[in-house]
Parts: sequence; C-alpha cells; structure tokens
Amino acid sequence: MAGNATCKDCGAPTKGYARCFKCNETSKRRRESASADGSGRPFAPRRDDEYKFKSAGGGVKTATALAEHFAREFSNSQITARSVNRVLESLGWITRSPYDSGGWESTKAGLRNGASNHAASNGVPYVKFEERVVREPALRRALSDFSAPMKASPRKQTQRNDDGVERRNEPAECRCACGRCSIIGKSQKYKTRDGHYVRSRGEVLIDNFLYSTAVPHAYELEVHLAENKVMTPDFCCRTPKGNVYIEFWGLKGEPDYDSSTEYKKKLYEEFDLDLIDVNPDDLDNLDAYLSRKLAQYGVRTAY
Repeated sequence: MAGNATCKDCGAPTKGYARCFKCNETSKRRRESASADGSGRPFAPRRDDEYKFKSAGGGVKTATALAEHFAREFSNSQITARSVNRVLESLGWITRSPYDSGGWESTKAGLRNGASNHAASNGVPYVKFEERVVREPALRRALSDFSAPMKASPRKQTQRNDDGVERRNEPAECRCACGRCSIIGKSQKYKTRDGHYVRSRGEVLIDNFLYSTAVPHAYELEVHLAENKVMTPDFCCRTPKGNVYIEFWGLKGEPDYDSSTEYKKKLYEEFDLDLIDVNPDDLDNLDAYLSRKLAQYGVRTAY
C-alpha cells in the first residue's frame, strides 16, 4: 500500500489504509445498525464458520481477567494485563491495531484459540478469549516461563573461524529431526550480529538481515499447536499482521531432513500459519527477497 494514501470517506491522510480510524468506526456502527433487530440493538458480530467454537463454560475473559487467573495460579503478582498482552502478541494470537488507537486485534491464530474482537466505549479495540484458553499449553508455558526466576546460563566456549564468524562448540548428542538439534551431527552454532547462535551460514544471513532491518524475531522458538503438537521453526517474526515464520531449507537430499521438512510443511498448512520459505538459491539476493516477502505482512525495510 502506498504510504501517502488518503481516507476514501473524508480524505484525511492514512498509513496506507482505505479509511482513517474515525471513519472506519463510523462505517462499522452503520453496518451494525443496519442489521439491528426489532429492539434496536445491533446483533453481535459473527465470525466465519471456520472460526466458530463452543465455549468451555464461564464466558469470555479479557487480558485483565486472564492476568488475575494466572497470577493466582502461579502465585505471581507480576503477571499483569500488560504482560499477558505481550505474551499473547509473542504467540501471534493478537496484534496491535493498525490505527493509532493503542488497542489490540486478534489474528487468525487467535481466532482459532477462541479470540473475539470488541471495542471499548471510546472506540479502542480489544480482544476477549473463551475461557478454554487458560488450558492452552502454549499460553500456560509462556506465562509459566514468565513467572520462573531467571537463572544464569553456564558460559560456553567459543572460537572464531577463518571467515570471522564466531561459533560455539557443543556436543552433538542428538541426531533426530526434532528441529532443536543437528540432524547431521554438527557441533557448532554460528554467532549472529544480535548474539543468536544459529546452525548454518544461511541462517546467519537471515538473522543478520532481520536484525539490521529491525524486524522483531526469535530463533528456534517452540510453537505449541492444537492437539498437543509442537513445532520449532527456524525464525519467528513479529509483523503488523501477526507472527510470520521463516524456514531455511538448506539440507535437501538428507533423508532425515527431508522427512522433517515434509512434516513441518504439513503443520504450516494444517494450522494456516504464515510461512516464508528460503532456499539456498535465495541467499544470493536475500535482502531483496526477504524484503519483498515481508512487505506482504506490512513490514517495511530499506531494501
């Protein structure tokens, strides 16, 4: 979208959206009024069939209610509505409102986990969740980690190779396709500009690009899906349209690797997760390639 777009109703400048926030809220109220019943009260907005869920009982919960619930359960008064929103954002279940309203909107992943969009009396959007969300492993794990005391990590020995890339020596004990270990027995991780240790030079280039373009990202962050399925993508990026995942498929031809690749791609498709594929051929023009892909999710870079 062009950066100098204007509202199609009032002509005010917008950040690439069809309407400004004020006109968008007015349009929304008109649509709700048009569908009002005999009492004059508008029907509650309905979600598409694929996002309909049966509540687990007890109604819906705001971030404040979720914070109170987990603060009691984990005996941690530091869990607040703000911290819950940060965790929900990191999980890709909510995203900041595209308008300068200071509110939140649910993502596709949030809708799958029982989210619904609402607006306060002042027009600021916010999200509620069905009560079953308190039993979601991903949310419980994230808030449990938030509550756990910080522990000092043992210092790792590092060395710098001939091309100046710092690497950390670790024993290669696991050779499975779990995504958190080396399936070909490599014992080094390569250090990136922001301090991450990754498993290949291709991942170094990807991580350095995300760091240099100020794209919030995490490396090998566990993603808890429905049915107790867990996946570990190479990179998880936070974008204006929710979490986007980047996978570097750098070892095609290895039997274990190919089976892991096929399984992960099926998970991305099954759970409708946003994925950017990076192959070795893309590394020669990586900056332009990732800039073009991330632009589809509202990320603007200098390339």
